[in-house]
Amino acid sequence: MNSTAQRTGGASKMPEHKKLLILFTNHYPFSPGEEFVENEIEILSKSFEITVVPLSGRGELRQVPSSVKVELSLLTRIEKLSNGRSARLAKGFFNFVSSGEKVHGFFPKSIVEMINYSALGKAIQDWFEEHYSQDRNSLIIYSYWLTHAAFGVALIKRKFHGLTAISRAHAHDLYENADQRRLPYREFILRWLDRVYCISEDGREYLTKKFPTFNKKIVVSRLGTRDHGLSETPDGCLKIMSCSSVTKVKRVDLIVSGLEKFASLNPSMKISWTHIGSGPLMTQIIDKARILDDRSNIHYKFLGRLDHEEVFSYFKNDPVDVFINTSSSEGLPVSIMEAMSFGIPIIATNVGGTSELVTDKTGILIPKNCSPEDVSEALNRISKKSRSTDFRIEVRNAWKSKVNAQENFTNFAEQLNSISE
Repeated sequence: MNSTAQRTGGASKMPEHKKLLILFTNHYPFSPGEEFVENEIEILSKSFEITVVPLSGRGELRQVPSSVKVELSLLTRIEKLSNGRSARLAKGFFNFVSSGEKVHGFFPKSIVEMINYSALGKAIQDWFEEHYSQDRNSLIIYSYWLTHAAFGVALIKRKFHGLTAISRAHAHDLYENADQRRLPYREFILRWLDRVYCISEDGREYLTKKFPTFNKKIVVSRLGTRDHGLSETPDGCLKIMSCSSVTKVKRVDLIVSGLEKFASLNPSMKISWTHIGSGPLMTQIIDKARILDDRSNIHYKFLGRLDHEEVFSYFKNDPVDVFINTSSSEGLPVSIMEAMSFGIPIIATNVGGTSELVTDKTGILIPKNCSPEDVSEALNRISKKSRSTDFRIEVRNAWKSKVNAQENFTNFAEQLNSISE
């Protein structure tokens, strides 16, 4: 990354040798969040003239590659839309329904979300038509998430058939879960997009099973992380690390309970646990972690939210024995990819595409509905081999073959060029 984000008020011409790619994000390049976009956009910018269009965000803009432009006029439009929100959202929804499109998965809990999709999708379409009135057929429009922006991209594709319309699909924008959460307009989005790039095989299988008619459009393109090299093997106490937001789905409380059990069963073993990340349940987790104070053989610390470079520096300068993730839902966790790039063994729940990364050769999978005893047992098993050089090299080799950013995003760029010809 080598320049500050460039704010623009409209479209600009691209060099003849590069296609223009319009990337809709939730809030990147505003800080914080969507850090994983950074690895991708750095590589894609070598093949495309990119304009990033965030749907929300305030404050500081992160650095972007020098050739990347940041367009904020849609964000301004959406902020204006929030004034008189109810009437405008309802109008967008009923206009779409009255157009004759079928509405599937209509649950009472989903009505507000459907209205949001309709209004934001129409705002995206209107913005696009105002800013890109010529040479639309040469454009690639790309939604980073299979949600509101993907619906807007599908609306654009329905009207302008010649352009290329794609979206990624991760986890919360893909899996509908047991609390009857429904993601609106799935069939409409899939009908009009040219490709949906799931970040895991599990995601592709899930989506193709629900929508077999569109199976040829649904493919896998994994994310990736940068290469920072194999970290040194730790010494001294057993060093355990976790890195996630502190929310219900991340279940950091399970780590606490599992550590308490593990420490009680191994009173002579010195243990250190570090958690990076913060969130709405931080106070509760800090309170719960006090049960570890009764164990003289364990030390813990909460570092709060760190930026990417600070996390990488931690991996390098304070080598870790094992990285642990007890989330109840994931796509293909970037935090696990990052740990594996340093050769750090993994303990993780078998959710989403995690099993595509975590195998017997890279760590230990524990059940989705795991108990503190499951966490403790996994820690006990992995502690016996976490400092094996051969094991750590095996972990890093798995990262190289599956989620190396340079390889994955270069291949993704080639696919985009191919389908847009």
